[in-house]
Amino acid sequence: MPLYYKKHLLFLLIIVSANKSYGEVNAFPTILAVQKPVLHLSFDDGTGSDLALDTSVNMNDGTLTNMDSATDWVIGVAGMAIDTDGANDYVSVADDTSLDFGTSDFTVSYWFYKYSTTSSYSYGVNKWSTGANPGNNEWTLSPATGFPQVHKAAFVIEIGSTAYGIGDPNTFTLNAWHHLVGVRQAEKISLYVDGVLVNTRNDIPVNASINNVGRELRIGQNQNTSALFPMAGMFDDLQIYRLAATDGDVTIGNNATGDIAILFNNPGMELPFEEAIFKNSFEN
Repeated sequence: MPLYYKKHLLFLLIIVSANKSYGEVNAFPTILAVQKPVLHLSFDDGTGSDLALDTSVNMNDGTLTNMDSATDWVIGVAGMAIDTDGANDYVSVADDTSLDFGTSDFTVSYWFYKYSTTSSYSYGVNKWSTGANPGNNEWTLSPATGFPQVHKAAFVIEIGSTAYGIGDPNTFTLNAWHHLVGVRQAEKISLYVDGVLVNTRNDIPVNASINNVGRELRIGQNQNTSALFPMAGMFDDLQIYRLAATDGDVTIGNNATGDIAILFNNPGMELPFEEAIFKNSFEN
């Protein structure tokens, strides 16, 4: 079986026990549920492909838009990556319920390599129009922000017409690979850069639902009528989970720990399985 299809398997284990002496059957269905990404674009598809295949069970493949499949697949931090020109290149993933998070926890993780400074924001992975269009955005995890641009990453979610954002107080270096993770966990959002927790806030309203305005997921620029904020650089190994990745519940300093360590130190490796066991019994 091809490796691509192996990654789409979900294993279920059902256990039934019988007590013959009493003429009863006690059924204990036990389901081992595997927590996998809702999206995983490894960007290892390579020259000639106009698709970035999603190896999650959702198969939310990305489409290369305004890009040259002969030249825009490049060597990445692990295997291949995509190269965006900073003009109109981007990868689009159609909107899907698996990528609409509402009140759920979620994690976005990817690698980027930025070539140069531009006049303003450089959008990375997002479901976002612009901050000037409140109520029409969902979330964004971006490498660079500001007017004029500064090389400081940011993670923003929008609830109604209010944007809740956090940014890195530090600048990153150009022409080098960097890793970003944005995490929403209940009333808290956190931002990690290169495996380090750089900012957090915990004032998100209780049970607040992130907007669901039908935006596609886009990599390399935002979603306005024109390419306002594209990024010239490379992207690799995008993973999105419907859970909050952890760092051991401590400030992690220079060495990532917990789930963040797996994403940061092992490019291309998904988070380990999490097993949820559900039991139900009945008698006949």
